Amino acid sequence: MRVIDLSADFRIKDPAVYKEFYGSDHPAPELLARSVYGIPELYREPLRTAELVASAGCYPTSIILPLHPLLKARLLDPASITVTSLSGVSGAGRTVSEDYLYVECNGNARPYGVPKTPAPGRDRAGAGHCGGRKKSSSVLRRISSR
Repeated sequence: MRVIDLSADFRIKDPAVYKEFYGSDHPAPELLARSVYGIPELYREPLRTAELVASAGCYPTSIILPLHPLLKARLLDPASITVTSLSGVSGAGRTVSEDYLYVECNGNARPYGVPKTPAPGRDRAGAGHCGGRKKSSSVLRRISSR
């Protein structure tokens, strides 16, 4: 049976990083080694037979796909990378707050989840998939209505 996990639980392979960003232990650390990160451009062959697929999120995908070939070819210094990713307000999740109402976001682009949010951990973990090396970079997520 194949499971495609839509949560973030299997996007981060390191239980310590998971705990750092989610504030709790991973619910199934014994399955982490069996999961395959769900970006076919990088993991096409392992995905063919994977029983547990960690569905990649929008921000990590938007970071990994353009950076992977550049980092793999060693054309960029990982420490020099700064990423600003934009998404619509739905990219901030389902938080019910005045800050995320359309009328508050319309025509604006602003950071959210600063200074600590689970996605940078996922983004950093995802960036580790680029070029087979651990990366150090800066990620700022913003929501925008345009």
